[in-house]
Amino acid sequence: LPVYLIENHQAPVVSVQVWVKTGSIYESTAQKGYAHFIEHLLFKGTKKFAVGEIARKVESSGGEINAYTTFDHTVFYINISSKEAPVAVEVLADMFCRPAFDKSEIENEKEVVIEEIKRGLDDINRCAFQTMCSLTYKGTPFFHPVIGYEKNIRQSTRSRLLKFFNTYYHSQNSFVVVAGDFDRAKMQPILNQYWGDFRKGKVDKPRFAKPKVVKKPLVSVQTSKFKQTRLLLA
Repeated sequence: LPVYLIENHQAPVVSVQVWVKTGSIYESTAQKGYAHFIEHLLFKGTKKFAVGEIARKVESSGGEINAYTTFDHTVFYINISSKEAPVAVEVLADMFCRPAFDKSEIENEKEVVIEEIKRGLDDINRCAFQTMCSLTYKGTPFFHPVIGYEKNIRQSTRSRLLKFFNTYYHSQNSFVVVAGDFDRAKMQPILNQYWGDFRKGKVDKPRFAKPKVVKKPLVSVQTSKFKQTRLLLA
């Protein structure tokens, strides 16, 4: 597992991050939305931390925890005071090495993600961006929204989600970043302690179709219920 240690002692804060080199463009048609869904599920308990304990442990230590999913990568991060940096390393490692993927939590979180998808339909910026992507990247994975589709989320199962997780969330397809006010010599054994059993895997990235060459301007004009206008150029 590659680890990047970046010491910066200007403020007594440390950011611990895990970057996974996988996002929505690596999903099959039936998996559209899995990367984002798994981002949610890793917060829903591990063998060590029950549901809700992950955020509670970080926040009670004065830190913040969050994550985001993009087309080609997913990032989980904790920003926390220097003295509590081992907490961040421990929590993120447990999320990745021992996630619960509890069936009841998967079903509960489906509704959360589906509501997020529906909220996007009420966001003019999301709608405009998705229209631009569908026009510009037709025939490529970038055509689809990162958040995926309601149908795929509803039809997802624990086994299907775990298969996607095990395919991409491993030491050969991820890296850890620790940046801020820490001592390298003291941080290394902490990382070894908590990340030492992160599973290995095979990097087998799919090949993507090249976008078709656009030889003339493409224009899409849509009317909507929004009381605003957006113009996007790509």
